[in-house]
Amino acid sequence: MIKENIRKVFALSGYQIYKSENVLYIPEDVMMKAYLIKATEFLSGPVKTVFDIGANIGGFSRFVSGIFPSANVFAFEPISENFTALKNNTAEEKNIHPVKLAFGAKAEMNKKIFLKSDSQWHSLANNSTWHNNENNFENINIGMVDEYLAKNKLAVIDILKTDTEGYDLEVLKGADKALTENKIKVVVCEVGFNKDDIQHTLFNPVHEYLFGKGFRVMGFTGLQASYKIQNKFGVGYCNCIFLNSDK
Repeated sequence: MIKENIRKVFALSGYQIYKSENVLYIPEDVMMKAYLIKATEFLSGPVKTVFDIGANIGGFSRFVSGIFPSANVFAFEPISENFTALKNNTAEEKNIHPVKLAFGAKAEMNKKIFLKSDSQWHSLANNSTWHNNENNFENINIGMVDEYLAKNKLAVIDILKTDTEGYDLEVLKGADKALTENKIKVVVCEVGFNKDDIQHTLFNPVHEYLFGKGFRVMGFTGLQASYKIQNKFGVGYCNCIFLNSDK
């Protein structure tokens, strides 16, 4: 009865909930939209600025633009092939601004990154793993969020999303000043739960770092369960939404 009532509630909003392997499944985009809308209720004004770090080909940028059409969405992607697709995919959406740049804890020019065949797996954190393909690399520029804000005279980031395949804590450390000064309101970060999984940033250090900046966990979306890593099963990775409780 409870599950049926939940389905009816979401159906009234135009969404469907599916049953998968005896688990009630709510599509990730539905949950993410609900969390982001709820999070903005705690903000002092409308969402004006979104940073999509690790934008890939623009999926999240277009998604968040659809929720907050008046916001300026800065879509950061350092890899040339992905960046070209990002520009093409967002060309009709004038509030999305593609920027060919990576972010980290320190700025660095012409950093060599080895590329994976799957464009979603390019990773500075996992760079040593992919170096066996010496002929497939690219030199990229790495900036810092704090420096980018100062240079472009941006006062506040309402939503900062980072999905950089294990490099997310470095991205956040490069935003230390903005986080400390409450200039970032909501953080969406891909996190993992297995120490053997170097492709995803471990949840604990991200949580500890952001907790110290006044952020609290609001929820999780896209939880990947029964994820096999080195013949061991467990919760794999997901997106975690953090809300700045000190704003």
